[in-house]
Amino acid sequence: MIKSYRSLYNYCQPFFMASLIFCFTSINAWGADFSGIWSGTWYSGGLGTVTGTINQNGNTLSGTVNVYGTADCGNVYDATLYGSVVGDVATMQAIGWCTPIQSYVQISFANAYVSGNSMYGSFQACGPGVCYTGTFSLTASTQLLSIAKTGSGQGTITSSPTGISCNSLCSASTGNFRTNGYVTLTASASIGGSFLGWGSDCSICGSTQSACTVNMNAAKFCTANFSCVSLVATYATLPPTGSSSTITLGTSTSPCSWTATSNAAWITITGGSSGTGNGTVTYNVAANTGAVRTGTITIAGQTFTVIQGTTSTLGKIGVFWNGSWYFDMNGSGTWNGAGQDTVYADFGKGLPNAIPVVGDWDNTGIVRIGVYSEGSWYFDMNGNGQWDGPTIDRTYADFGKGLTGAIPVVGNWEGTGGTRIGVYWNGHWYLDRNGNGQWDNAADINYPDFGVGLTGAIPVVGNWAGSSGTGDKIGVFWNGKWYLDKSGNGAWDGISTDSHYPDFGVGLTGAIPVVGDWTGSGSPRIGVYWNGSWYFDMDGNGAWNGTSTDRNYVDFGKGLTGAWPVIMR
Repeated sequence: MIKSYRSLYNYCQPFFMASLIFCFTSINAWGADFSGIWSGTWYSGGLGTVTGTINQNGNTLSGTVNVYGTADCGNVYDATLYGSVVGDVATMQAIGWCTPIQSYVQISFANAYVSGNSMYGSFQACGPGVCYTGTFSLTASTQLLSIAKTGSGQGTITSSPTGISCNSLCSASTGNFRTNGYVTLTASASIGGSFLGWGSDCSICGSTQSACTVNMNAAKFCTANFSCVSLVATYATLPPTGSSSTITLGTSTSPCSWTATSNAAWITITGGSSGTGNGTVTYNVAANTGAVRTGTITIAGQTFTVIQGTTSTLGKIGVFWNGSWYFDMNGSGTWNGAGQDTVYADFGKGLPNAIPVVGDWDNTGIVRIGVYSEGSWYFDMNGNGQWDGPTIDRTYADFGKGLTGAIPVVGNWEGTGGTRIGVYWNGHWYLDRNGNGQWDNAADINYPDFGVGLTGAIPVVGNWAGSSGTGDKIGVFWNGKWYLDKSGNGAWDGISTDSHYPDFGVGLTGAIPVVGDWTGSGSPRIGVYWNGSWYFDMDGNGAWNGTSTDRNYVDFGKGLTGAWPVIMR
């Protein structure tokens, strides 16, 4: 399609004697792409030929121009071209030296427009005592882009700029695109099928995106892989106990034959290991006595991921800072980089007063991250460390809203498994007993006074040693002192019934309490985080006994002002 551009005539003055100035003047740049390696002819006036390169990067234009056989000048080599796009207007000019004579020619371009790989327009060129007018025609050099389909499925592939349009029946296509330009290919699977990813010169785009941008600095060949199978879901999270589950799949073509293969010894296919057309795959997972583990099942090139929880309660430290999460997964107590440890770059970024929470949100034995922001809650349900919207992840719009300064708490309140939410506010506790993410008064739990009067107290939660029942109990940390509700009645009953540690963190101004199973024994113990340093009560006596008995990590979070500690397992 021809794109036309309005142009205003502009008579360009030379910057100095014997210079050459090209001006593409007031070009309306609605969708214009002037990038490319151009060459062409000047008509009328005998000005000869021109070659050049134009690069367009957003609003910035750059390049070089060579002119051969200009009137009263001779040749100009490697004239520097520059310009910009402001709104819908682009301006460009090239400045060079006119040889072999010491003179100049000025050329103004007008009424320029682009049609595919060609550029047209008019010009005026003026030398000493004479002016020429005429038209110009430039052609961009091109490179060949070839695409081919692989796999068992069907789909379409299109390009922007246009040039490739491969419908569901075609197997390959080619197009010529400007040298050094960029082409975006988009793949779309047929209904019932799926797109599995890019290959060859497009392999950098991988399997997670349907659009792939290619730099045409040379001839390129790309493959697009389609499967005739689509999965209703692509992952499942299962509890640590042995259990069975199913995978539902659809197909796009007839016939579509498929097989299901387990890639982990602890996952066994028990039904639907192969079939034709729509179907169901049944599988069993063995009981897990170790850490959280991940395995996969492959069906017609599609990958289904199985994540199984753990009964292990061993805590691992981490910090939340400005929406980013850093976890010490190898247990060294220092940050060893993303290869050994884990970083989530953005879950909570931009949320006002965001506070981290971690928990087993779906009662599978898998602990995942979340954030609380002024009464709203956001949970990472699929465990990828990013917010994927409420259809994949989970949000509660109002539990704690209006309670200025409330601090989130999470725990297994009834001892029935899984993690539920709550808030602590000025000594008052509001706990979501039924797990629906909203305050239901009598159906939920309210403790009106555990921490009232302790200004600046921070809530803690755990199934304290010596306490009754299997559910989590509450407590507070205040200026290095700990008050733990061992009886579970939500009230302070004194040290004969409840637990009081008078000094674990005293003197560490601004210390934040942490609770976790530091030894893997199944019993939660206390600790504090202070300016990147961690202190853990390893023997459970509630006092700091030095590093020969207890544990100290000197730097995990140091320098991250305002970071919150988190305990993962």
